[in-house]
Amino acid sequence: RSGPLRLEIGFGNGSFMTNQAEKHPDANYIGVDISWSSVSRLLKRLHKYRLANGRAAEVPGKLALERLFAQSSLDEVIINHPDPWAKEKHFNRVIVQPEFVRLLASRLRPGGRVTIATDHVKYANWIASVLENQQDLRSCFDTTFVHSLPGRTPTKYEKKFLDAGQPIYYFVWEKAEDCRLD
Repeated sequence: RSGPLRLEIGFGNGSFMTNQAEKHPDANYIGVDISWSSVSRLLKRLHKYRLANGRAAEVPGKLALERLFAQSSLDEVIINHPDPWAKEKHFNRVIVQPEFVRLLASRLRPGGRVTIATDHVKYANWIASVLENQQDLRSCFDTTFVHSLPGRTPTKYEKKFLDAGQPIYYFVWEKAEDCRLD
């Protein structure tokens, strides 16, 4: 199928990706998650709503980027509320690491975007540091992150945190036109 190619890493219950696929029938959506039950739920949602523009795979996000997508092939990557691995000894497991961002940037087409959402302030600070210290992506805003994205459909977790009055940190960054490809 021709059309923009959008990847959601860690799609949880699949409602966000289903909503996006329904709103944008011209785009192609692929969701990857490490949980088979999440993949199964998303596949059922796509079938229920007869959405032919969505696919799902049980595969870690980094491995999917390494093996399933060519350089400059993705129009957008979405990472909603990744696990913050809050314990210090587990922090090396967070997905947003410098080497991951380099890989992600290599898979985005020039002008392609990555959107990351988190409610976890410590993880938001980590993501900000990683993004500010690389050269392949640049913020789509005058700031590193924003606390609202008008028109965005919130995920289940976003609704819960917003209802509780907690801030959400949205990072929307795009691949620089003159970005290097390693």
